[in-house]
Amino acid sequence: MTTPPPAINGSNTPEAKPSGDDDPFGAFLPGPRERVDPTGDGPLRPFSFVVQDLFDVAGTVTGAGNPGWASAQRPALRSAAAVHACLEAGAALAGKTVTDELGFSLEGSNPHFGAPINPRDPDALTGGAASGAAAAVAGGLADFALGVDTGGSVRIPAAFCGLWGMRPSSGRISTDGMMAFAPSFDAVSLMARDPQVLRAVSAVLLGDDADPAPLTDLRLAEDTLEIATLALADATRRCAAMWGAGPPMAAFPGVWRDHLRLYAYGQAIEIKTGIGREVSRIAPKLGQMAAQRFASAMAAEPDVAAAWKGFRRAVRSWFDLTMPPGRVMILPTAPVTRLARNADQAVLSEYYIKALAITAIAGAVGAPQIHIPTPEGGISLIARQGADRALIDRAIELAAELAG
Repeated sequence: MTTPPPAINGSNTPEAKPSGDDDPFGAFLPGPRERVDPTGDGPLRPFSFVVQDLFDVAGTVTGAGNPGWASAQRPALRSAAAVHACLEAGAALAGKTVTDELGFSLEGSNPHFGAPINPRDPDALTGGAASGAAAAVAGGLADFALGVDTGGSVRIPAAFCGLWGMRPSSGRISTDGMMAFAPSFDAVSLMARDPQVLRAVSAVLLGDDADPAPLTDLRLAEDTLEIATLALADATRRCAAMWGAGPPMAAFPGVWRDHLRLYAYGQAIEIKTGIGREVSRIAPKLGQMAAQRFASAMAAEPDVAAAWKGFRRAVRSWFDLTMPPGRVMILPTAPVTRLARNADQAVLSEYYIKALAITAIAGAVGAPQIHIPTPEGGISLIARQGADRALIDRAIELAAELAG
């Protein structure tokens, strides 16, 4: 299977557009803030949250980071299921945040609203597509965020902004009221500064684990380090050694570029038969990057995509064999620690390809992945499907070991 995936291109980064003292990072959508008081008095009562502009909030338009798309939508009649659950549990909605255009990016730049400022490093991008959500949480404007992670759009911003980030098992949190992008890869995902906040929100949204096995068998995914920077690879090795990881394992069944192609073609065919039709019908003005990526997706050949569906089934079987109950895979969250705001197209393109290959490991099989912030960058853990809350607990334990 050597057919190349749809073309992936980078773009220049426009300046951020902060909207005042209450939004110094350009995290929120322009205009009046969509604030909603809690509707219940539950375990999230002390907390506030933001949502990426891919979730419905009753009475507002879901604009998906594009004014033309927004103008074709009607205000939502009800809030997305995950938003509703957080409000019922006592959390207050602090607003909707900027998203990379139609969620099709991992960089953290929007041609219409600019690139939110990374509170951890103003000279770096936030990562995308949940760029504004990451900036808001990292900057202390909210306690946690809901975002859509299809190919890393929550995990990557969490890594770049020094947050905890969680992509749950596929289907673990209802996607009702969330804009579908590539449905079999989409997952309602979480970001928080404090792991205890992440744990509390997860208790509300995830329910009980289906897989009760204790997560004691830690393994370093050695092959993922080949596509990370040397510094990040060394940091990941040090973490694995400190945690007493067992013999290393492979994350890719074959070469990593095949995993990239699996994701790229799988996503492309779902875009072509879903949101791509709406993009063609509405014809919103797209930035160069989004236009190129949607054009590539719409050009995907169904017979080639079908072959990659078969490969995905094989990958899932392989994952089930190599990740028995109780095993945890250790890997870098992204191939780099940061991306400079002024990174050129060649740098962005190389990053995007490598990042997708890493994020596709969990996405292709629907497994949970959690990002642990470290000074060196992003370290992640992946477990079997259904072990989400156990993975959060284990990650918090391991992070305490690093801090101690």
